[in-house]
Amino acid sequence: MAGRWIGLLPFAALACAPPPAPFAPRPALAVGPNVSAAASGDFNGDGHLDLALARPPDPARPFSRGDLLVLSGDGQGGLGSPAVAVELWPGDTLTSLATADFNGDGKTDLAAVSSLGGVEVFLGNGDGTFQRPLWEAVLGTSGALAVADFDGDGRPDVAVPLPGFDAIGLLLGRGDGRLRPPRIGTASTQPGLDRVGAIAAGDLDGDGRPDLAAVVSQANDTANGAIPPDDAVVALLNQGASRFAAGPDVSLGDGEWGVAASLTLANLGNTPNPDLAVGVRLTNGVNGGVVEVVPNLGGGALGSPNPIGLDTAADQLAAGNFDGGGLAVGGQLPDLLMGGKQLGSVESLPTGTVSPWGGTAMLVVAGDFNGDGKSDVAAVDPEAGTVQILLATPTS
Repeated sequence: MAGRWIGLLPFAALACAPPPAPFAPRPALAVGPNVSAAASGDFNGDGHLDLALARPPDPARPFSRGDLLVLSGDGQGGLGSPAVAVELWPGDTLTSLATADFNGDGKTDLAAVSSLGGVEVFLGNGDGTFQRPLWEAVLGTSGALAVADFDGDGRPDVAVPLPGFDAIGLLLGRGDGRLRPPRIGTASTQPGLDRVGAIAAGDLDGDGRPDLAAVVSQANDTANGAIPPDDAVVALLNQGASRFAAGPDVSLGDGEWGVAASLTLANLGNTPNPDLAVGVRLTNGVNGGVVEVVPNLGGGALGSPNPIGLDTAADQLAAGNFDGGGLAVGGQLPDLLMGGKQLGSVESLPTGTVSPWGGTAMLVVAGDFNGDGKSDVAAVDPEAGTVQILLATPTS
């Protein structure tokens, strides 16, 4: 599967980009079908990175329960057998996972978006298991979340999009694992952009406070052959005291051929502040996807997007230090966008490094699973019910 360019980034030259890092694949492990979310963290306190996976209820069994699995890492790139860390509420499906210490006990916890209409916090026991979730209702939230200390009190908070309200809900942490009811803030200053999709947290303007980036869009009315509206991205800069100021929206220009499906922040240019990378799913009947890189011009100002075409979907993105930097893209197969501080090329993983996966999009999680200082990739195939660690190996 060869990558193809739609456009070259203005801050990168293809000829100057270092070669992509090769990967050493570990054996695929069976984890069960339809994994809905994944996250990495040290869940058993041994200093090695583990993997947490969310599985939904069995649709063939009414009132069945999904669960959270933990696969313990051995510090050398291997994962142990999946073990049930906690059962979910009946009918509950988790659509996003993020790690933090929500009660200050030094153990890694998980926050998740629930299909039941809320945000759940799973307090870690420090042995690879979790307590039953603490739940906070959030009306209309979707499948994304971002975790950071947004109000500067030393406690992790959670931000979630509210797709029907042109808004983001901010749930401040109480410090004991519970979250306060959401504060609602407008995500876009442009009329008509009334839906919020993917979000991500990071310091966009270099002031030391975590900001938010969000994908916003209009209602998708394609009646009478109308072209769907373009998606856009917006930077919401943290003003302190849990207040955010929305900057100008930057159109992705994707309405005629795609819809934004994922968002992550990564230092892909030559500035100290992170850029935005948006994964776009093609909707025009053509197989493939596009990653739109929106450069951070400094101070939280965003530049024009630079589209990079792929032969696979771009439903999932994960940023990491893959021998210098880059993105892992989870489509039908994992792709790697490489180039140190400059995103210079799009390359497929070498043939034979992964199992013959199906047509569903991969879940990709970046993390240093063998402790060598470089980011590896955990690639989950929800259709085949497998997970595989791809270890980054030095290029020199």
